Amino acid sequence: MPVGVARMLTVTAMTTTSRTDVTMMYLIHDAIRRDLDRLEDGLHQLASMHAGPRRRALVAALERTWADLDHYLHHHHVTEDEHLWPLLRRACPLTSELLDDLQGEHAAVETLVRDCRSAMARALTSYPTFEDATRAADVMGALRDELRAHLSHEEQAALPYVVDHLSAQWPAFEAQQRKDSGLSGLTRLLPWLLDDADVVRADWMRDQLSAAVFAVVSVVFLRRRQRTLGPLREV
Repeated sequence: MPVGVARMLTVTAMTTTSRTDVTMMYLIHDAIRRDLDRLEDGLHQLASMHAGPRRRALVAALERTWADLDHYLHHHHVTEDEHLWPLLRRACPLTSELLDDLQGEHAAVETLVRDCRSAMARALTSYPTFEDATRAADVMGALRDELRAHLSHEEQAALPYVVDHLSAQWPAFEAQQRKDSGLSGLTRLLPWLLDDADVVRADWMRDQLSAAVFAVVSVVFLRRRQRTLGPLREV
C-alpha cells in the first residue's frame, strides 16, 4: 500500500462518490514495474560493457535504482500485510482467502528479492564479470515476472474491494502513512513515483500538492534523481 508522501502533501482520500481513491497504489505499482524493466535491461548492457567512465556511471545508476526498489517494495508489502489487508479483512470478510493468497505471493517475491540482493552485490562492483552481470540480469528477470503477475492479481482482484469497502477507514490510514514518511516523502518517494510516471497519474499527484511543493520536487529532487539515473534511463 502507498507509503505516504510528506506532511505537506494533501492526499485525496475519497472521491466525491465516497469511493476510495487508490491512484497512489497504481503510482507505486507503476514505479515498481519501471524499475524492474530498467534493472534487467541495464544489467544486460552492463554484461557487455568495457571498463571505463560509462560503465562506472551505469553501475551507479543501477545501485540507486536497486536501492530504491528494494526499499519501497519492502515497505509496500509490509504496509499491506500489517495494516491494509487487516483493515480489508474486517471490512469485507469474504476477501480473507484472496488476501491469504496475496500474502503468500509476497513471501514468494521476498525469496526472489533475497536472490537479487546477493546477485546485485556481486554484479555492482568496480569490475563486474560478464557472468556476474548476466546472473544478476537473469535473477532480476525472474523477480520481474513474479512481481508483474502479483501486481496484476492485486489490481484486478483486491483493489476493487479496497475502493468499495474502505472509504471510511482510508483518511486515517493515509494520515498514518503521511506521518510515517516524514521528509523523505518529499525528497525521495515523490521523485521515485514521478520519474517517467503516467501523465494522467502524474497530473493527479500535482493536484495533491501546492504549486511550491511540486516545483521543489520536480525542479530539485526529480531532476537530481534523473541526472543520477541518466545512463539507465537511456538504455
